[in-house]
Amino acid sequence: MHVNVVWQLRFRRVGVIGQGYIGLPIAVLLANSGVEVVGYDVDRSLVEELRKGITRLNERDLKDLLKKAISTGKYRPSYKKEDLMGIDAAIIAVPTPKFSDGNPDLSFLEDAIRTAARYVGKNGLIVVESTLPPGSSGMIMNWLKQEERSDLMIAYCPERALPGRLIEEITGNTRIIGADSLEAARAAEDLYRLFIRGDIVHTSFRTAEVVKLVENAYRDVNIAFSNEVARICELLGVDFWEVMELANRHPRVNLLRAGLGVGGPCLTKDPLFLYHAGRKLGYEPLMIFEARNVNDSGPYRYARIVHEVMDLVGCNGRRRIAVLGVTYKEGVSDTRESPSEKFIKFFLEKGYDVVVYDPRSDETFGGARAGSIEEAISGSDCVALLVGHPEFRDLEISRIRSLSGKDNLILFDATGILRHQDKKGVIYIGVGLPIPYPAIKRMEKIYPHKGLSGEV
Repeated sequence: MHVNVVWQLRFRRVGVIGQGYIGLPIAVLLANSGVEVVGYDVDRSLVEELRKGITRLNERDLKDLLKKAISTGKYRPSYKKEDLMGIDAAIIAVPTPKFSDGNPDLSFLEDAIRTAARYVGKNGLIVVESTLPPGSSGMIMNWLKQEERSDLMIAYCPERALPGRLIEEITGNTRIIGADSLEAARAAEDLYRLFIRGDIVHTSFRTAEVVKLVENAYRDVNIAFSNEVARICELLGVDFWEVMELANRHPRVNLLRAGLGVGGPCLTKDPLFLYHAGRKLGYEPLMIFEARNVNDSGPYRYARIVHEVMDLVGCNGRRRIAVLGVTYKEGVSDTRESPSEKFIKFFLEKGYDVVVYDPRSDETFGGARAGSIEEAISGSDCVALLVGHPEFRDLEISRIRSLSGKDNLILFDATGILRHQDKKGVIYIGVGLPIPYPAIKRMEKIYPHKGLSGEV
């Protein structure tokens, strides 16, 4: 691995602004490569935890890397902007959330850029990891001009990392560096070569912006297609999982798993950034928008089906539903934009007692927290398995029924991991599997489809 010695010497002190899912791993990786790193975050309690070697992220190897970085004195967490004084480069890893209409909220980014501009040394470098809408480079350059820092180089290196495998993905994946000057591109590559083993490819700033959005829109659209097929299979009385298995034997077909919906901080917003970029230029990207609609409507659809089935089987009195899993995907502790939130809030609004258990998160989205799976299921009229955590993969339907103590237990499986078991003694509802016909007819009459665009 070759690193330009001149640049390596120049990047002796780097500020990483934002110490969340991307900023913290980058900060400790840089620190353990020998660079003095200031990990800045506005969250004072988070900074205090990091100083003690405590991380909120349940990521393999991250805790050890954090402790090593602190012990060497190379990593300094801080909530004081002035501690960034004299850094040679800044890496921006702050959220770029969406407004309710799907347009990007760049207020955190602007504050981070202006902060970096005030503390990066002369002719220094700013690299943005945060997701950007197309055309952001001009906005960033304008902010730098307002701060009288036109000397700074600016590059975009959008993150490519999967929660649960952050360190492995950050260091091993091919990375794209977008920059509108060769000097900035080379500087960013030399900085990133301090901790990245994968390939690094140069392109323009705007191309990098589009590539990042396309990557997540591609995944969202493909998941939406599988979810759409699953819902058709439910109505046709066909097993989606068998359809997926058989269709995927075609050499050019790769159906993804269907499920409750799509969550996380990227797939729920990045496609909309791309959608709005097209609209602003006079083109309506219908496929991207409708894919978001399909995935966004999933929790409402299945909550309504479960609710109607409970009515049909005569679940009287105050109803109790046990929800197993609230994270946005299996094997992680991250609950951001989790489809489970919409599912849970539907039943809370209907007056149900909702009891939540997740071995990886304390979040309940307003429900009551159970200390164990047994506590959650006991006395429940319905058990909803929403996330396929490894801890749930040994669950047996017979045990679930026994724990509930109910003769007409409704079991909703959004994951498909229970579909091969004997379903004797339960009313089983599974994503992609035939759903009781009366429930479907009744639901469609009462509840029209609801997605991003409202009821249609």
